[in-house]
Amino acid sequence: MAKFVRKSDRGLLTADAKYTNLYVKNLDPEVTEEVLLEKFSEFGKVTSWVIAKNDDGTSRGFGFVNFENPDDAKKATETLNETQLGKLQFSKKLSRGLCTVRLSKLYALV
Repeated sequence: MAKFVRKSDRGLLTADAKYTNLYVKNLDPEVTEEVLLEKFSEFGKVTSWVIAKNDDGTSRGFGFVNFENPDDAKKATETLNETQLGKLQFSKKLSRGLCTVRLSKLYALV
């Protein structure tokens, strides 16, 4: 486990940052894991993906997509900015350790 860094102490994510794991939030309840995989596979090999679910099996509105290649993850983040999957729209925001795209928002966990 890494040492805790306060949000105010985190810098902006640089353009050359490498990340493979994307945190996707604000997911439309109708988006399935199959849809998520289909959409993100367009950008490269996806090694794992999941949508968090409640005890009753309904979507909690967020998930993760992990790419094999950091360049593919970055391309997905950049390309999905301002696009739509389901009823919600992507928009991108960057911060250190976290790369955000909203469709959801995608957070690159580095």
